[in-house]
Amino acid sequence: MKVLKSITLIIFKILIVYLLVDTLAFNVQVDSWNSFDMERWLNQAIKSIYVYPQNSEKIFDIIKFLTTISIYFIVEMDSIINISNLTLGFKEVIKYHSVSKLDYIKKVIKILFSLNWCDLLYWGAVFLIPIYSFGKGVLDASSILSVLSFIIINYLFNNFIALLSKNPLICIILFIIKHLVYSLFIGYEYILIVLIIVIIVITFNIEGGEYI
Repeated sequence: MKVLKSITLIIFKILIVYLLVDTLAFNVQVDSWNSFDMERWLNQAIKSIYVYPQNSEKIFDIIKFLTTISIYFIVEMDSIINISNLTLGFKEVIKYHSVSKLDYIKKVIKILFSLNWCDLLYWGAVFLIPIYSFGKGVLDASSILSVLSFIIINYLFNNFIALLSKNPLICIILFIIKHLVYSLFIGYEYILIVLIIVIIVITFNIEGGEYI
């Protein structure tokens, strides 16, 4: 019964993702593209807060923004819940069983991966649906590389949120800000990775001998 409930929930979430992705594709005018471009889909649909009308400058569209934010929240609902739970005392337990700050980070990352691996299934739907719904592209090596790059950066960002969140409210705020940060760093994602690492290192040093 529990397995059936889990499968039903997964199917239901994928259907919601499908509806949101279809709406997002309409907002970014995928139908007008000569062929589906995964890099363009990532930059203009998933990362950016703007829309890019044909022969026009980018503009802010509230529907597009809310649709993309909704996709992030539906896809990463488990991550948000689990990271929020970690801030409610579970990180203290992890600290108690850690021998060093590095050991603490490893344990947090390992626990989150074991809890949130299903996010990959929903992100897969976000990338596969527009390709096969519009029949305008294939998932070639370049597309796969772009998707993997986004997933890795997103995974690092989620762990960054987990390590720095002090309570559920901060966790939710950081998940909302994440989309805005992606929009700001389009084309400069590796700089974003460096900044994430620097912030974590600085935070640990400010805390002195204590954990985050």
